[in-house]
Amino acid sequence: MPVGGYYDVYVYYQIGANRTVGAPYTVHYYGGSVTSVQNQYSSTPNQGGWFLVGTNLPFLGGTAGYVELKNNTPDTLLVSADAAKFVLVAPFLAPVITQQPQPAEQSVTVGQGASFTVEATGTAPLSYQWRHNGVPLAGATASSYTRNNVEISDAGNYSVVITNVAGSVTSLDAVLVVNVPPTITTQPQSQAVIQGGNASFTVAAAGTAPLVYQWYFDGQPLADATDSALTITNAQPADAGSYAVEVLNLAGQIMSDPATLTVNAPPQIDEIRVLADGRFELQISGAPGQYVVEATPDVAGVVSWTALTNFTVTTTNFQYYDSETGLARRFYRVRWTP
Repeated sequence: MPVGGYYDVYVYYQIGANRTVGAPYTVHYYGGSVTSVQNQYSSTPNQGGWFLVGTNLPFLGGTAGYVELKNNTPDTLLVSADAAKFVLVAPFLAPVITQQPQPAEQSVTVGQGASFTVEATGTAPLSYQWRHNGVPLAGATASSYTRNNVEISDAGNYSVVITNVAGSVTSLDAVLVVNVPPTITTQPQSQAVIQGGNASFTVAAAGTAPLVYQWYFDGQPLADATDSALTITNAQPADAGSYAVEVLNLAGQIMSDPATLTVNAPPQIDEIRVLADGRFELQISGAPGQYVVEATPDVAGVVSWTALTNFTVTTTNFQYYDSETGLARRFYRVRWTP
């Protein structure tokens, strides 16, 4: 057949007394065959001619369709036809996409579902094969494709190849964006500072960018506290309390664990006494923690402090004994160390 399509098939024979009353004609075509029984005999002149033995039968272009004529009686008589002809009724139409995959782009959150649909015309049947990033998807052979419980790996380009007897066509890509809700990978940590010192809280989070941060103090949002780190300068007792941060993106939000800020009063030397052996005893008060005691012989001009000891205390009142003796004068100070 020069053109693939649907054909009506005819046979031709002349009228005559030697014709059969039931000649079976089997037409073989693309995908099947059909049998038609024709009465070739008649006593009336001019009853021969073209007889339709099959209608709308599909034939591929470039193939040779044929009609098979057999004897329908249990004798040895031969039956024949003088000619056969194939009349093109409608050519096969290659698939044409009338609507590219829709939606052309969609965004979903991990765990949700996503669907794409395409529309096409052409000679039936149309077959479909959806692809993800160019790789065929098993079982995705309908005009629509649905992916349930989407994972990160499902993000990418989706297209479909549509095929029929006349050819094939590939759609444009449709894009699936998979958004990941934020997760906190490093929680902010509690800390203690001396009054007047600085405190910093940090958080680390993962998820689809951009990530947005909002810090809270005792459950209330802090103005302009929208970074992954929060710094409190010159901390005062009023700053002590619970700090947390909310991390948001277009797929969701999550609140961090609370972190506690403790603001301790600075240590002070309440009393210095001279012992009988000439040593100095310092009575010190302050919050439990780590401290360093420093001394200098003079506070005039450029002062150079010398560390005498480092120690950790668990009470709010403690003593330090200076091992030096016979000093005319000495100045002391106590610092809290983080």
